[in-house]
Amino acid sequence: MNFLKQIRNKFKHLTGQSELDDKVAQQIERKNEMLRNLLTYARQNSPWYRKILKNVSIDTMTCDHLMELPTITKTTFMENWDEIVTDKSLNLKKVSQHLNKMSNTEEIVPLDDKYVVFSTGGSTGKKGIFVYPIEGVRLFAYLRSQRLKKSMMPYLNLQEGEIPRIAEVVATNAVYGMYARSKIYSSEDELKHFYPITKPMAEIIEGLNKFQPHRVTALPSTARLLCKFAQAGELTINPNIMGVGAEPLYEPIREMIYKTWPKIKLFNYYGTTEGVAAGNCRPNSFYMHLNDSRAVFFPVNQCNQIVNRGDYADKLIFTNLNSYTLPLINYEIEDRIRFVPESCSCGSLLPLIEEPKGRAVQDFIYPGNIIVHYLVFSTPLLTDPHVIEFHVKQTPHGAEINIVSNGPVNKQKIVDSIRQTYSKLGLHNAQIEVRDVPEMSYLPSGKLRRFTPLE
Repeated sequence: MNFLKQIRNKFKHLTGQSELDDKVAQQIERKNEMLRNLLTYARQNSPWYRKILKNVSIDTMTCDHLMELPTITKTTFMENWDEIVTDKSLNLKKVSQHLNKMSNTEEIVPLDDKYVVFSTGGSTGKKGIFVYPIEGVRLFAYLRSQRLKKSMMPYLNLQEGEIPRIAEVVATNAVYGMYARSKIYSSEDELKHFYPITKPMAEIIEGLNKFQPHRVTALPSTARLLCKFAQAGELTINPNIMGVGAEPLYEPIREMIYKTWPKIKLFNYYGTTEGVAAGNCRPNSFYMHLNDSRAVFFPVNQCNQIVNRGDYADKLIFTNLNSYTLPLINYEIEDRIRFVPESCSCGSLLPLIEEPKGRAVQDFIYPGNIIVHYLVFSTPLLTDPHVIEFHVKQTPHGAEINIVSNGPVNKQKIVDSIRQTYSKLGLHNAQIEVRDVPEMSYLPSGKLRRFTPLE
């Protein structure tokens, strides 16, 4: 049984069989038609896909057979950008120059008055550049805003006549989708303030204390910093809701958020610049609904073989059925994803996934195929109360760890924990070094490339 059929069959118990069959059949046919329209357009307008799809019978193509087509990595995508794009007025040099122009502004600056240009955050070491029609981005932002409002409004505890105050502590640059999609749509029934993560923390704390937000949005690493300032008595806010995204939400960070604000409702989002989007249907959940209404997903292993629902995938093969300007067909997303076998009690037909834990490319691989999972490092580092930030670099016989701290770090405990795991995996006497550094080199997106494997 293929993966799409597994997803469909898991919802059979939620409604009458006939009603479900009709609903699923309509959804399948709609997506198949969207796929055929995309493939037809791509073959007609993209030199790259003209070659790839030359001998493909598009009229009979369905989503179930999409994996019969080649996959494409971010590296291949960027190397062939000019061949892939369907608008002949666009090329990578022109778009990159526009991206550079946008790098010093917080405003949305359309390209040719009709496109928005996004760049990936760079946490994998590979940059991707993507172009979307601005009206499509506005529509996405509006629909997302309405979904968030519906799911979060019951937890804001507003007084009569009070409008929600929303604080976003993020990289305020429109080349990054997390900020731009929030910036591009504003509603009169909410008050939203942005706090650039590049500002001094003292300035951010002062602004938040004055604003007293009902809801705070931040990267998990930023949320951890806010918790530390709150626990020290410097940050005096008491938000009802915290939304995190763009990075894995490690369990020590989740626990720190709950410890800092015991009554808080925590929402976790998963999204990519390429167009993947998922989020919790309820607060304080470990599971998300993956929006596949205009997308096709296949969870695969390192060899691009589809894994069963319930197993962890090393990658996600993604087709964006809305992306006509820069077609993304069987594009490889390097995130470790697990589709959950159980259905969600909320009744949504969207696939349920476990919140992403990171990327397989972050794991360290040593001779003898000894694989060290990144959580071997992040768990002991994040649980030390004085570690503010860290970066781990793989070495031939162990790892070098740089840390920023605000007090005496128990380095020996961290080293012992990591060495013990290395030993259990078969790498004895691992050389683990923990060093203090004054600061980390953050990416412009506000993210940190925490793990650097050997080339």
